[in-house]
Amino acid sequence: MDYVFIAGNHLHSRFQTANYQQSHRHKHHFIIAETGFGTGLNFLLTVKLWLESPISEHKQLHFISVEQYPITPKELIKAHALWPELADLSSILRQHYPETLRGMHYRDIDFNTVSTTKNKNLKPPIKLTLLFNEAQLGFSECFHTRHPLETALPSEGVDAWFLDGFAPSKNPDMWKDSLFALIARLSFRSHDTNYTTMATFTAAGFVKRGLKQVGFDIKKRKGFGRKRDMLIGNFLGIPQQYRHLQTTTRKLGLNDFWPIYRPHKTLSNTNTVAIIGAGISGMSTAFSLAKAGFKVSVYDSGKDAMQEASGNPQAVLFPKLSPHKTALSEFNLLSLNYAVAHYSQINRQQPIFTQCGLLQCEANESAEQLKALARCFPQAMQYLTASEASTLSNTRLDSPAVFYPELGFVNTQPLKAFLLKQHGIQFYPQHTVSALQKKGEKWALDFKEHLSTQADFVVICNAFAAKYLLPSHNMPLNNIRGQITQFTHNINDQLTADIPSISTTICHKGYINPPATIGNNRQYSFGATFDLANTSTTQDKRSDEYNIQQLTKYLPDFTALEKEHTNTALSWQARVNFRCTTNDYMPVVGPVINESIASPAFDIYAKNAQAHIPERLNCHEGLFINTAYGSRGFTTAPICAAVITAYLTASIQPLPKALIKAIHPGRFYIKQRKQPQPKQK
Repeated sequence: MDYVFIAGNHLHSRFQTANYQQSHRHKHHFIIAETGFGTGLNFLLTVKLWLESPISEHKQLHFISVEQYPITPKELIKAHALWPELADLSSILRQHYPETLRGMHYRDIDFNTVSTTKNKNLKPPIKLTLLFNEAQLGFSECFHTRHPLETALPSEGVDAWFLDGFAPSKNPDMWKDSLFALIARLSFRSHDTNYTTMATFTAAGFVKRGLKQVGFDIKKRKGFGRKRDMLIGNFLGIPQQYRHLQTTTRKLGLNDFWPIYRPHKTLSNTNTVAIIGAGISGMSTAFSLAKAGFKVSVYDSGKDAMQEASGNPQAVLFPKLSPHKTALSEFNLLSLNYAVAHYSQINRQQPIFTQCGLLQCEANESAEQLKALARCFPQAMQYLTASEASTLSNTRLDSPAVFYPELGFVNTQPLKAFLLKQHGIQFYPQHTVSALQKKGEKWALDFKEHLSTQADFVVICNAFAAKYLLPSHNMPLNNIRGQITQFTHNINDQLTADIPSISTTICHKGYINPPATIGNNRQYSFGATFDLANTSTTQDKRSDEYNIQQLTKYLPDFTALEKEHTNTALSWQARVNFRCTTNDYMPVVGPVINESIASPAFDIYAKNAQAHIPERLNCHEGLFINTAYGSRGFTTAPICAAVITAYLTASIQPLPKALIKAIHPGRFYIKQRKQPQPKQK
C-alpha cells in the first residue's frame, strides 16, 4: 500500500533527507507504528524504500505493528507468493517471523544481503516489533509509559502512523476514543518541521473527528483504487483539555515511574563505550552496540575472550518455561525466541548454531506437567511418549518428553571468533579494571596493569566481579559453581562401541548434546553440577561422578560410562566455572542507580507497598550493568544486549515494560524500601 501509507506519510522525501533527525536530541531511530500487520506488506514496502534511500549509516528504522489475529508462518508463505518482486525481502522476514504466541516479539533483521535494492551502503539491522495483541494493549505494553504526566518526547515518539487494519465497520473495537488518545500520547510535535504524521485508508467521519479531538490536523486525500477518500494528518500537540488529568493512583492501571530512564547526555555515534568483561554478556553487548554505530572497547582480565563459563565448548539454548504466566517464564520465552533468530542470522555468515532440536525429559516435571506445558505452547513444542522420544533422539528414554524442534546448542568458540572480528569492536585482554569513577562528562577506568582510559559510557558485564566495581556493593549477586564433564571415544574401539550417537540435545536434571565428530572420534559434553557450597576452582572427581550418575539415570544406554570412567579407551576432561545469579533468578540489566541521591519519596513504600510515586530513580549517568544470567547465559545474552543498546540510544525497549522493570538494577533498592523498617529504640 505504497500510495496510502508511504506516500501518505511523505516517507519518500523524509527518507531522502539523510539528516532528518538531527534536530531531535537523542534521536537515532525513525519509528513507524502500524495497526494491523497482516501479511507484512506495508513493512516490506517500507524496508525496500529505506534500503534504497541515502540514509545515514547510523540511523535505524524501527517498525512497530500490532496484530490481534496473526497469520501463521505457513499462511505467510502463500501470501508472499503474490509479490515476487519482494521475494528476497519477504524470505528474510519469514526467517524472523515468530510463532503466533500472544505478546511482544522483537527482532533485529539484517537486510544487507538483499541484492535487489539500488543503494549498496550497509545499514544497521532494521528493528521489527510485532505486538500480537489488541491494539491498545499492545502499544501500552511496548511504549515507555502512558501516564498523562509523561507524554512522549521527540526521541521516543512515533514518527509516522500507519492506521491500517480492517475498515471501522468490520472492526469497531479497534477504532475507539481510548486508542486515539493513546496514539496522541505516543506522538510528538516539534518546534521545527519535524512532527508525527499519520495516514489511514478510511475517511470515516468518527475516525476523522477522533483524531482531530486528540490533536491531529486532518486532511482528506484522494483514495486508492475504488476508495474515494482517505485521511492524512500532522500532530499539533495534545489539546489543553487532555492535559489537566491528575492521575497518581494505581487504580487506573498506570505504570511505575521508578524504572524509567532518560539520558541527560546528548547521544552521538562518536560516543565511546567501555565494556568490562568479555564473556557472552560483554561480547553480545559489544556486538549490539557496534551494529548501532558505537565505538566499543572490551576489557577483560583473561588472555582471551569468552573463557570461564562462556568458554564451555557447547552452550545449550535451554527453555525454562511454565504453563503459569510468570515474569520469569515470559522473560525466558522471549529471550529464547529472540536468541534463536539472532544465532540463526549469524549462521548465514558463520556456522555457530546447531539447530538439532531439544528434548526436555520428565525430570523436574511430571508427565502431566509436560503435557500442560505442551498445551500452553503448542507452536513451540510437542509432547512425545518415551518411545517417540527414544526414536527421535537415537537413544533409549524411559520417560516422556517435550520436543522443541527449533532449539539446539551454540558452538562457543566459532561464535567468539565471529564476534571478535566485527567492525567497531576492539578487544583488550589482560586488562583488569581496578577502579571506576566519573570525571566530568567521562568515566575513568584504571587498570591493575598501571593503565587507564576514559569512555562516555560503561557497561559492567563481568559476572559476580561486577559487585566490586559498583558504586554501592549492595547488589545481591550469588556465585554458583558448575562443572561439566567431557569424554572422547573412538567409534571403532570395541570397548566403547555401544555408546550411542544421539541426534538431539537432551535435558534432564542436566543436559547432553550430540557429539562433536572429528575423524573416528566422538566427543561428548554433558553436565552440569549446581554446587551451592563448593567454591573450588579445580576439577572435582565427585562432580564428574555426579554428572555420570545423572546421565545414566535418564539415558540408560550410557550406563557403560559408570564402569568405564577410568577406562583408558575413554579420554576424560572437565571444566569448572561459576554462574552469577540473583535470588529471583532474573538477570540484572539496565542503568546503575545512584543511592546517594535517591529521593526520600520512596520511603513511603515501607508503609504502603502499593503506593504510586510519580518519580524516577536517580541513576549514575552513563553507567550500566548487564549480568547474572545464571545457567542460561547464551539464551539470555542477545536480548539483554538489545536492552542495553536501547538504553544508550534512547529508543524503545525490546521487551515489555513489565519485564524491563523485572530485570532493572533498581528493583533491589525498591524491594528494600518496601520492607518494614525496624523500629528505633
